[in-house]
Amino acid sequence: MLLFFGGVGLVLVVSSALSDRYGINLYQAEGHNDKLMPNLGRSAKLILGIYIGYILIGTGAYVLVGMSIFDALNHSISAISTGGFAPHAESIYYYVINDGLNVGGFFNCSAIGIELISVALMLLGSTNFITHYRLFKLRFGKAFNDSEVKFVLVLLVIMLPIVTFATYSQGNAVTVGGSGLDILKGLWESFRYTAFHFVSCLTTTGFSNSPGGFSNALTFFGTTTIVIFILTMFIGGGTGSTSGAAKQQRVVLSIKGMYWNIKKRLAPPQMVMSRHIYRHGEYTIVRDDDIHEANSMILIYFIALFVGTLALTLVSNINPLECMFEFMSALSSTGLSMPSFNLKAYNTSASESASLAILAFSMLLGRLEILPFFFGGYRLIRDVLKKETV
Repeated sequence: MLLFFGGVGLVLVVSSALSDRYGINLYQAEGHNDKLMPNLGRSAKLILGIYIGYILIGTGAYVLVGMSIFDALNHSISAISTGGFAPHAESIYYYVINDGLNVGGFFNCSAIGIELISVALMLLGSTNFITHYRLFKLRFGKAFNDSEVKFVLVLLVIMLPIVTFATYSQGNAVTVGGSGLDILKGLWESFRYTAFHFVSCLTTTGFSNSPGGFSNALTFFGTTTIVIFILTMFIGGGTGSTSGAAKQQRVVLSIKGMYWNIKKRLAPPQMVMSRHIYRHGEYTIVRDDDIHEANSMILIYFIALFVGTLALTLVSNINPLECMFEFMSALSSTGLSMPSFNLKAYNTSASESASLAILAFSMLLGRLEILPFFFGGYRLIRDVLKKETV
């Protein structure tokens, strides 16, 4: 239930019952820019309807590929809300282990089917609800022309072959936990597990289908792939979606800004440039302030990642790469975790308390977004100091 309300936004649920006068400020403060209808209440109800519709469709699809109804409902909510919690400790890998067996559902388990449905739901959960509205209206051209959608497609086409080859080059097999079971790591296995985790990180969901439930991450994926996963978690999902992190739109604006800046420097002085992106079904003019704001937020996230990684490294005495992955996973609300970090970081009460405090703060910071958190803290301190002065 927490994932259900947290994913779509508690304020959005409340806004569906409030008038524009009372709901609009709360609605925008929570990060929603997807007002689909002239009336806020109708927009909120439509978004809530789409959200619940995906959950029901996902639940039905999961049941057809072998999940029990209870597991199907939980996985569907967790995937579309990009929450990542699962009823089984092994996450999606539980169904890989039981592929072809009956795990309490109406049909035998199909691991590939469960993975494909999970990927689809995770991508839907990380997409802006205006794009969903376009899809429901069968306006596919407007939906797939969206700058964020095209960015994700380009990212998948370019990066999936790279991370697959990087994972494949790490070796041929990996032992799962203490079971002594070796997973052969051919090209198909490398693609299957790496692609799933790439989408899980990009959407900041946190589902895992890797051997041992991400317990052999460094051994199986290798350093290069883990670094790419960190960058992917940094990018995150679309604005107005259920995902966390810096958001795709800011990254798109930053990349576009660099391109336009280089183009302007190489162009003749008299040349007039048109700067626009396709967003929410129409071309939108990009102002300098938009690019500056995007660059500022990305820089703030980088600073938070650097400071958080440094602090976690100092208190846990774990190598910086694992600490960076752990902190970025918390900051982006992804939730994937390095088991070696869990085993080593919590070997003393002081180390455990400090590590948990840092990660808890980073989760709070990432979920509320960094600037609103600090603006709220600044105003709170300012008001307290004013009262003391008076």
